[in-house]
Amino acid sequence: MKISRGVGVRPAMRRTGGLLCALACLLLSACESIHPDIVKGHTVGEAERAAASADAGREAVTQPAQDTTPERAPRPTAFYEPGTGIFVGTPVEQVRSVGEGNITLNFENTNLREVVKVILGDLLDVNYNVDPAVQGAVTLQTSNPLSKDDLIPTLELLLRMNGAALVTQGGLYNIVPRDSAVRGMLAPQLGNSGLALPRGFTVQVVPLSYIAAEEMQKILEPFTSPGNVVRVDTVRNLLILAGSGPELSRLLSTVRIFDVDWLAGMSVALFTPDFVDAETLSSELEIVFGDGGESPLSGLIHFVTLDRLNALLVITARPQYLEKVSEWVERLDRDSGGAGQRLFVYRVQNGKAADLATVLGEVFQSESGSAVVAPPELAPGLAAMEISSPPRPPEGGAAAPAVVEGPRATVPSLVPAAVFGGEGVALTGGAPIRIIADEINNALVILATSLQYKQVEAALRRLDVSPQQVLVEATIAEITLKGDLKYGMEWFFSNQIGDKQGIGQLDLGAAGIGAIVPGFSYQITDKAGAVRAVLNALADDSRLNVISSPSLMVLNNQTASIDVGDEVPITTQQQQATTGVSTVVNNIEYRNTGVLLSVTPRVNVGGLVIMDVEQEVSQVSTESEAGSLTPTISKRSITTSVAVQSGQTVVLGGLIREQKAVVRSGIPGLYNMPIIGPLFGTTSDEQIRTELVVLITPRAVHDSTDAAQVTEEFRSKMQSLRPLSIPKEEKSDKVEDGEPQRSWPRVGPDEGVTKPTESRTAPSGTVSEVAQDATQPAAIDWPDDALLLSRGSELTAD
Repeated sequence: MKISRGVGVRPAMRRTGGLLCALACLLLSACESIHPDIVKGHTVGEAERAAASADAGREAVTQPAQDTTPERAPRPTAFYEPGTGIFVGTPVEQVRSVGEGNITLNFENTNLREVVKVILGDLLDVNYNVDPAVQGAVTLQTSNPLSKDDLIPTLELLLRMNGAALVTQGGLYNIVPRDSAVRGMLAPQLGNSGLALPRGFTVQVVPLSYIAAEEMQKILEPFTSPGNVVRVDTVRNLLILAGSGPELSRLLSTVRIFDVDWLAGMSVALFTPDFVDAETLSSELEIVFGDGGESPLSGLIHFVTLDRLNALLVITARPQYLEKVSEWVERLDRDSGGAGQRLFVYRVQNGKAADLATVLGEVFQSESGSAVVAPPELAPGLAAMEISSPPRPPEGGAAAPAVVEGPRATVPSLVPAAVFGGEGVALTGGAPIRIIADEINNALVILATSLQYKQVEAALRRLDVSPQQVLVEATIAEITLKGDLKYGMEWFFSNQIGDKQGIGQLDLGAAGIGAIVPGFSYQITDKAGAVRAVLNALADDSRLNVISSPSLMVLNNQTASIDVGDEVPITTQQQQATTGVSTVVNNIEYRNTGVLLSVTPRVNVGGLVIMDVEQEVSQVSTESEAGSLTPTISKRSITTSVAVQSGQTVVLGGLIREQKAVVRSGIPGLYNMPIIGPLFGTTSDEQIRTELVVLITPRAVHDSTDAAQVTEEFRSKMQSLRPLSIPKEEKSDKVEDGEPQRSWPRVGPDEGVTKPTESRTAPSGTVSEVAQDATQPAAIDWPDDALLLSRGSELTAD
């Protein structure tokens, strides 16, 4: 072992710095030769002008100036984006120490521990610790003197050769086996922080910006030693590298070279051919440029056909190749004249194929002006003729030829008939178009030229759109007119409110004054929209009867209908034999009665909903005889067209019905007795007037988000129908404070609400009864803590 320090040491020649400078120059020159024509950040117009200038210069050498062709306009493309063509980064020059070296190391089969003592203890004068498992021998000779900054990298090289590593912890240098250097001794550091690498064995977390972590691992694999790549995190797209300072420096430099924006380097263009299909154009271009073959351009240009758009996507790593591809597309995409019509299939996404075929037939028939709807014919244009055969010749004679009688017919050119009902229609300068609706697959089969199909497809893109939907919420209520409302709601609001206006709602929430459900709330506002009064027509006053409250979801410009009621048989014809057995034959038809609602909404772009409304409420008159086949049906109907903004409510009313009934009252048990009953009671005639009010609220549903909101709102309403939970200790029949427990029996679908078992006036609710009309449900003032369930459910209250 020989260690020399001081004056007798030869000066260190800085050959490594010169070599690195030479290497950098070579790399720059190589990049310039490999990518001589990379234009970074240029636009389409700049590339075309540069190409035109170069072409003009070449023509000026070989041809006279007057023969120079003008600059040709570029072929229009659906999408054109040239890339940078750069797929590797610039390597970072390694920073070397600039101090003069004065240390020469000479070890000949020296124990590794002795080498560590000389470098760390004698030369660097630092604290160190050597793991007992670290063993080995070292042979090293430095021809040129080293500086102190070079001692640690040199020691790390010797340790790696012997399976050991240098780990720094604070001011202590630990020499440990390489396998155990990572676990429990190192804290990872960020690899792209730009800070200098610390001394010793470290762990670096390297996040990747553009390249996948697994792909970078494959690139680093030839440059790494076992244990350098600790982990590949594909979720966060990062690498965890471990190694000494020189090792990590080389790995990080390699990562910077390959972690570049690959997509920015690629050049992409989308071509839409006019006369050929994209598949044919792609196969012809592959022959020209040798994509997938043994040509030198193999793999540099990729062609992807998009059948849905009939387009060709071109991807290349060299931006100048897009210009070449564009030139060849223009050469190949030509109308040869003999190509004629081709078969296209359009998949209908939102509408019906038959409806679209009918619309397109009418559109193109009106454009051509020559299509005439005619029934299909067999051999159109041919004259009738007769074909006959002569009698059979005698034995041994030759057969005579068949004789064709009638005029000679000339076969005309046949015009293909369009399946949607008329003759084939032709656009200007083209052959007739045939459009066939495939209803099973909901597709259109179109026989046309490429130019004709482009016009048909443009129309289909505008016709085949997602239809809007409309949620129609209707409430059909019947209001008993008495007191201030005896002349009708319209008269009341016109004469009692003055210049105010009303907005009808079923539940005003916090805006209602004492609003109690169930109840019909009518909000009164002035012209400025300020709330002036709220009318709550409560059920306890026997003034409101909600007949039906349907909700319908219907497509735009489609009819939705709802029918709730009975089918009533009606005799339309009666026959009876005049002789023999007098059998009576009746022809019976069924008439729908009940609640009939039909709505056809139309939504415009501003959210205005125009509705055609047909509303009918009908029933068999009580004056009809039971079992009669010619009953009297009383009905109230509305047929109108209204316009309202989406989400607002329109009120239709004014249909007043008047009924007369006989009301008997008196001493219970006595006034019903025969003969003497009138002595203990009174009989009076009562006139009942009711008004039918229809409230319709349309809501336009434009997309799935609106549909989800409507569904969630309906779900929240259904949550309110949960039955009330009554504590067991309160479910008692004992009388408390002079008031018995109230319970309401089950109500069938065709039954009215009967009175409670014990009916008497209580502070929290009242029950009223109309004795003359048993079919009408009695209106009950439910307590504040009661909940109205659907019909057919048992109603209970605390």
